[in-house]
Amino acid sequence: MRPIRSSWVRPLLLAGTALAGATALIGWLHTASGLRVLSALGVPCPITNVSAAQVVAGHEKGLAAMRGTTPAPLRSALGLALDKTTELEALAWATSKKLHCESLVRGLHYLRCRGVPSDAMGVAGPDISEMWLSFSPSSKLTGLNVYRRGLSASDMDMVWRHSTSRLRTELGSPSTQFGDPSAASLLRSDLSTARVQYRFSNYLATVTAANLSYAGLSVREQYVSATSQN
Repeated sequence: MRPIRSSWVRPLLLAGTALAGATALIGWLHTASGLRVLSALGVPCPITNVSAAQVVAGHEKGLAAMRGTTPAPLRSALGLALDKTTELEALAWATSKKLHCESLVRGLHYLRCRGVPSDAMGVAGPDISEMWLSFSPSSKLTGLNVYRRGLSASDMDMVWRHSTSRLRTELGSPSTQFGDPSAASLLRSDLSTARVQYRFSNYLATVTAANLSYAGLSVREQYVSATSQN
């Protein structure tokens, strides 16, 4: 694939801010749904030729618009430690859990896991469709992106309730929230979306529920370090 045209860099960064930060966007662009969206827009795949410096620069630009002013009391990443867990430790952890994962290098390093049992992550609801772990240039975990799609109405409501209740217990009221997350509301039209987001100086957490034409009822959980990568 050809490298992405420079004219698309700013729109993609802005899209990343809307989705919850550049790190989460990079992970999503690697998914089949992300690539379909790029293809529909006529954008050649940017992933194979991007450098680590470009990814870090995009990450920092996204974070600059997202960071809050106070540190998070906790930085949940479903049992993993942001800015501490190394890539080798994550690989060993995935092996111990018997997860189906593959390592990818797209400027930075990523670990993509599919069909992850919910109990392996200590979460409620159906298995995780796809999970991305993102690593900094120093091989420390900077982001966890958990995606479940094709959910039934009851499963979607369960996943949303469990994930948002846990964050509310740990972090209090979200920084921003919009939309009606009930399955009944989301099913009224394609692309209906609801979101809660927490913004701290060192941490971003986002839960998004959506009704997507290509994926049905979906819930995405994103846990991102907002510290500078090194």
